[in-house]
Amino acid sequence: MRPGSHRFRCVARAAALAAIGVAAGAGCEPSSPPPPADGGGSVPLGLLEVRLPDPVTVGSPLRVTGSGVDPTQAPWLLVGPTDRDETVTLRPVATDGAVLDFEVDGALLDLAGEGLRRLAFQLRDGERQSEPLERDVTLRRRLSPRLEGVPGGTVRRNERVLLRGEGLLLEGEGEAFLRVQGTFRPSGGPLAGTDQPVDTRLPVTTVERFSRTEATVVLDSAIGESVQPGQFEGTATLQWRQRAGAEGSGTPQMVRWTFERPVLYALEPTAAPLERYVEIRGGGFVGGEDHPDEVTFLRIEGTFTEPGGSPAPFGPADIVPRFVDGERLLAAMRAEARGDQLVSELFGAPEGVFEGRMTPVTVKGTEEVTGDPIAGRFELLPVVQVLHVRFLPGFEQSLERFGLRAARERIEQLVAERIRSIYAGWRIEVRLQEPTDYTPNGYAILEVGGPDPNGLGLFGYDNTPGKDVGNLRLADRIGGANAETQQGGYPGYGGVFIENYLYFSRRPGLPGGRPSGAPDPDPLFDEIFDPVRRDPVRLDEVEGLGADAARLDAVSAAVEALANMVGETAAHEFGHSLGLANPYGSATSYHNFGDGPGCLMDSGSARPFGERAGLEGFERTRLCGENADYLDEILGG
Repeated sequence: MRPGSHRFRCVARAAALAAIGVAAGAGCEPSSPPPPADGGGSVPLGLLEVRLPDPVTVGSPLRVTGSGVDPTQAPWLLVGPTDRDETVTLRPVATDGAVLDFEVDGALLDLAGEGLRRLAFQLRDGERQSEPLERDVTLRRRLSPRLEGVPGGTVRRNERVLLRGEGLLLEGEGEAFLRVQGTFRPSGGPLAGTDQPVDTRLPVTTVERFSRTEATVVLDSAIGESVQPGQFEGTATLQWRQRAGAEGSGTPQMVRWTFERPVLYALEPTAAPLERYVEIRGGGFVGGEDHPDEVTFLRIEGTFTEPGGSPAPFGPADIVPRFVDGERLLAAMRAEARGDQLVSELFGAPEGVFEGRMTPVTVKGTEEVTGDPIAGRFELLPVVQVLHVRFLPGFEQSLERFGLRAARERIEQLVAERIRSIYAGWRIEVRLQEPTDYTPNGYAILEVGGPDPNGLGLFGYDNTPGKDVGNLRLADRIGGANAETQQGGYPGYGGVFIENYLYFSRRPGLPGGRPSGAPDPDPLFDEIFDPVRRDPVRLDEVEGLGADAARLDAVSAAVEALANMVGETAAHEFGHSLGLANPYGSATSYHNFGDGPGCLMDSGSARPFGERAGLEGFERTRLCGENADYLDEILGG
């Protein structure tokens, strides 16, 4: 944990710098103190495309694609008729890089009026403003939605039925419903053959963000208040209420739906490790937070075979998946610690193969409907450790102290690549995005921030509770505050703290004195980072443009050095979470004994700057000795 403080001769530093294309200063002495970075770019702000529905009303979606957009802030959009000097200012409701989403304000209709209008659109970001882009737009305060018809036929509960029409309301413009009136006659359960009155309103949602011609409606259990098979006969009427206050109703349409029992089609994937989601596909599924009295589960029965063993009878047993919609469920093999290993809570084994029958069952209150079984096969794979690296806002802000704020995205990518390279060959996955294919219990989180909340000068700290030999906790959180570790008298905040790397500099520029855990200055650090601390990096330079070769080499060297340091620290703290170091030794031994060249789990004082930064001439980082053997046992590839 404690950062390294090894000293090297000037000749070694100069050789290492020459290898990465950076000239060493005379006598290897650091240059003058650098100013703070601003991370600004040099690409002018532009507006490439404007997308709107036809016609446009209050709340309509408006999407623009820009160029030269500052990734740290979202520009405003100025909209107004070309025959007037006044404009309306819209703030983005969502951003995705250079694509920005807005909602049309009622003030625009007040300013421009109804009918076909020529509007001018401009992006504004502080002092920067794009050239105007003009578009002909039809403005309407009141829409007149209309359906072409309502499809009938054979359906299942929560089936999504496609509706076609004109002028349909889009998301944000108001709300639309299909009012369903008539009778439902169940063909199963205690009320079989008895007509049940139906009068309910089902939400109508358009299919595409900017198209008014297609929408869907979900046929849920409100039709007959039942999940039983049966038949509905009656009318369906489109009703709507606009955000601006207008409302209306369409012409009732005759419809007949025959509801069938739930059906199961397939699992995807058919092989997965513990806590990995498996999608169950079929039809007629029920459940969800909006329907607490409904649930769908799978009843399975057959055999389970462990590696090298013989098939053993299994079941019947029930799996209760998470409801997604009428055609999809999500299930996962929950992990459970038994002895010194993780096993499936369902099967009681870490891996193996199930073969047998799977049957969908839906429940509403006291009703239960069983579908037809299908033959199925599922392979439980060896456990995989997933690591989500989460970069906190303080990380980006602290990059300014290095002159590298504009390189944030590139640095984050390189950090993930560095961690992956260290743990290559083991069943470890590193993600920058929050995993959606694993349950929250199926992945660890490591937070990378800027300032050190512990004030100790450490580069990182693993605040997970105790040494997890065997890696029985898949969902460790290395970051934030941990009350359990605080109560034990240890630093309470975990993660990676990049500002403490600045203590390698003779001029760290940080408030207060030098903490006890900080490293000694290393002139090699200043030789690499002074050029970008004095003259902050621009986005085009990160992309290899807009400067001479010497400047681009200096930028690349600083970006890669910082990314390697962050990646190495993150890999080290993650190693603690895995049960390293000395996994077969004392429960309170967290680092290797002694100083091995390039050994990841050495104590911080044994890891010099050049080694952490991945500079040529220094040992490449690796897992040494029994640490690698241990990972082979629990996460071997």
